This record gives sequence, structure tokens and C-alpha cells, in this order.
Amino acid sequence: RKMRKLGSRDHERDDRRLSEDQRSITDKNMAMKVVAVIGGFIALVTILSNISSAPLVIHDFSFKTNEHNQFQMCVLARYSFTQEKKWLGFIGSLLSASSESSRIHVVFVETDTLQSEVEQGHKRLASLLQNNSAFTYDNSFKVSISSLTNYDSRTKQYRDDLGIPPGKQDFGYILTDLALDDLVQSNSCEYILVTNGDNLYHANIMDATQKARRLSKTLIGFHMVSHHEWLSDSENIMKGIIDGPGKDILLRTRLEPNEVDLGAVLWHTESTFKNPEIRFSKNRDIKNFPDNIPQSFWTADGVTIGSVAQREGTTKEVIPRIMFVHL
Repeated sequence: RKMRKLGSRDHERDDRRLSEDQRSITDKNMAMKVVAVIGGFIALVTILSNISSAPLVIHDFSFKTNEHNQFQMCVLARYSFTQEKKWLGFIGSLLSASSESSRIHVVFVETDTLQSEVEQGHKRLASLLQNNSAFTYDNSFKVSISSLTNYDSRTKQYRDDLGIPPGKQDFGYILTDLALDDLVQSNSCEYILVTNGDNLYHANIMDATQKARRLSKTLIGFHMVSHHEWLSDSENIMKGIIDGPGKDILLRTRLEPNEVDLGAVLWHTESTFKNPEIRFSKNRDIKNFPDNIPQSFWTADGVTIGSVAQREGTTKEVIPRIMFVHL
């Protein structure tokens, strides 16, 4: 009888040990599952953060597969939904300038500040590009719409790095700089033209600048017609830069500070924008400018171009022809 009782107790102890071992195994399995879930979540966050910081393109219009990655000219086109009536002429003028030996990639970036306006601009531009039979996207001409907006994490981080408070008006220069980063990282642009989506370019712009481009000139300028009104006492009229006074008049480009328009210059990518310090918003004290004086920001064009033009080793040339009309 004692042996039976002892045996019974032994079985009970064995059962308890087995139960404890099972709980231990179960606890370990649960811990491993928790670790796996946490690890998976961290991996997902990492992937999403990488996606959000990647140079994304939300629309890419090309009816043929591009056989070459290199473009003779990339056009960074800052646009607003208010310019809608002028997009057709802008795109058409650059399309007419493209050829197999002069390949052009136009990248649109929306610079509006209200989210509703950004969405409206994206939708209208995409519709125009998709539904207009006049455009033939082939190996010589490509159009993209950048996913960059004033609301993504890259924009916020860039503003923070420059010390620009939230909501401060920057007139699209921060998005311009970020889009330039994307174009530089693509390693696909021999030259970059930074302009606005309400302009027109001459069909012979590639031919007119060909010699200077083959010489890899750092900056290539050309004359333009300006839609701004110039008063008779304007300093630029006194210098002979502008045929004025009046509106829609000739502006003779000079690659000097404040004597050149943003859209009247080709930048050699390798010798300019490859340097991350050559950016428009970094050349202006944006955080201290009044929001109601856009001229303060517009001078970022001339200041940045002028600073590059005056650098040691910069080669530059102005083509004495009108290649650009500011609508």
C-alpha cells in the first residue's frame, strides 16, 4: 500500500513537471511570436519610411520603352492648377524641340500649398497628358509627374533642416530643391532646365544650344520675352538689359546676379546640381522673408545663378537668340 502511494505521488510529481515544461515551452513559443511580430512591424516601418523618402513618380507617360536612360535635357517644371490653360502650349513647345538626338524628359512638380489644390492639379494634369492625342511620348520625349508635395515627410524634414517654420510661404523653392535631388540621383540628365509650367520654348532650343552643350558649358543662357511690366526708371532698362518700358518685351540675359530669369538657363548637371549646396532655397534666408513679398523669393533665381556664374572654373555662354517666352 505504501508503495502504491509512493508511486502515485511520483506520477503526480511527473505530471506537474510535465505541465510546467509544457507551460515553459508555450511561454517560449509565445515570446518568439511576439518578437517575430515586433520584428515584422519594425521591418514594415523601415520599408514604408524608405518608400516615402524615395524619389517617387506617380505618373509616367511613355508609349514606348525607353532604350536609353540619358536625356540631353531634363526640364523641371514647377506648376500650379491655376496655370491649366497654359500647360498645353508648354508641353507642346518642348515636344516639338525633342528628337532622337535631343531627348527631353519633363518632370512636373506641384507647388501649391493647399492639399485640395495639389490634388486638383495632379488630376487635371494627368488627364491632359492621358487624353490629348497631340502628344506622342516615345524614346525622344518623356513626361512625368512627381509625387512630391508640400505634405510629405521629405518636405517637412527639409524645412526643419533650414529652420523654416511650418506654414511659412516659400513659393515652391523647397519642392524645387527636392525635385532637383531626385533628378540628380537618377543620373539621367546631361543638362537641367528649371522653369514654370506657364512658359513657351522655341522649337530650335536644342539646336541653338547644341554647340555649347557639346563643350559641356556650366551655364548656357538665352534671351527671352518677359510678360512683366517694366517702368522707365528700372535699373535693368538703364543697363540695356530690357527693351522697355512696357510689357512683353525683350530681356537680354546676362549670367550675373539678378540679371537673369530662372527659365532662361540650362545647368550642366555634373558641374552644378551634383553639388547639394547649389540649391535655390539654400541661397535665400527664407525664414525671415515676409510672406506677402514674393519678389524676395524670386531673387533666389538670380542669386543662385549669379553665385554659380562667379565660381572659379565655371564656363558660361549666352546664346543671343530668343528661346523662351514668359506667358
